[in-house]
Amino acid sequence: MNTAWNRLRGRKEFKVIQGWIRATEVTQEEHRKGYAHPHFHVLLMVPSSYFKTSKYITHDRWLELWQEAMRDPSITNVNIRTVKPRKPKEGETVVDSTVQALEASGGVSETLKYSVKPSDMISDPDWFLEMTRQVHKKRFLATGGALKDMLKETEESEEDLLLKSEDDSSTEILSDGYLYAFNWRSDDRMYRRYEKGDVFPTVDE
Repeated sequence: MNTAWNRLRGRKEFKVIQGWIRATEVTQEEHRKGYAHPHFHVLLMVPSSYFKTSKYITHDRWLELWQEAMRDPSITNVNIRTVKPRKPKEGETVVDSTVQALEASGGVSETLKYSVKPSDMISDPDWFLEMTRQVHKKRFLATGGALKDMLKETEESEEDLLLKSEDDSSTEILSDGYLYAFNWRSDDRMYRRYEKGDVFPTVDE
């Protein structure tokens, strides 16, 4: 999908895009247990004249472009929505930048709301752990153009991460009552499964 995204960015139709934010979400397949449905949420910034010029890209054309980029004609849908800056309420400060306008619109928060639905995390522990293993080190957020630096202020720095110690740990309680443990590995700068810290529910006699 990341390779397909780069192909899409190389198409002439994409030249009208002034900036973009792309987030990856992985959900469980509804009709096939154990399968995953990875997809992108993308925020595209276009000039205000975009909707009234010949550069406007229809839904059907977006679908064709994505099918060609993915090299998969079986894709049946792309979901296109228009996001407009919210008008300030009485007494609110008028935004003075494109980034502020996008934040006010709610489009950024909608695009970046989550990579995995909380319900998918707890409904099938085995699926969630396998998904986590398979997407290890995959890039789930990317930006470009005029929005390239938009997320920098909210990113954790390496210094923030290194403040964590080897003993820092976290546990997640899942629907089956088990507590799955993770601890922070300072050498790898990431959390890893710590099976010795798992807590299993006791069975009453």
